[in-house]
Amino acid sequence: MAALRQLSVEICVTQTEIADSHRTQSDVHVIQEFPLSRRFRAFDLAVSASGYNSFHELLRFGIPTLFIPNQDTALDDQEARARFASDKGLAHMLERVSVAAATALLEDLLQGEAMVANVPSVDRGNGAAGAAAHLRKLGKGAGHG
Repeated sequence: MAALRQLSVEICVTQTEIADSHRTQSDVHVIQEFPLSRRFRAFDLAVSASGYNSFHELLRFGIPTLFIPNQDTALDDQEARARFASDKGLAHMLERVSVAAATALLEDLLQGEAMVANVPSVDRGNGAAGAAAHLRKLGKGAGHG
């Protein structure tokens, strides 16, 4: 948050409605709408863990993102996911957060959406069109039997 303040960026944080605390600093906007992806276009950038859903939604919806992987998960390799995005030039990643490192990466993300423009080059799509075509083909074959 200190890095965002240095860059004069308004800060929004997500919080579930069942969260224990609704305390926040006066310059921080709390957002309790889920799924947040419906409102992604309202944000210039995101700072996020690289959980499966957040990772894919932020990249697919074209939000410049600084991923900070949660390394305390037993079954989810968030670090590998964030590293993939960083290595492919799709997002930035920080393993250890410092104000100086975060400021530099966030400043880069604020320059535009150049990184997320690369997402289609690695996005294999969701398979819906291929599945529909296969079902049509199966359906045509069933009528001739």
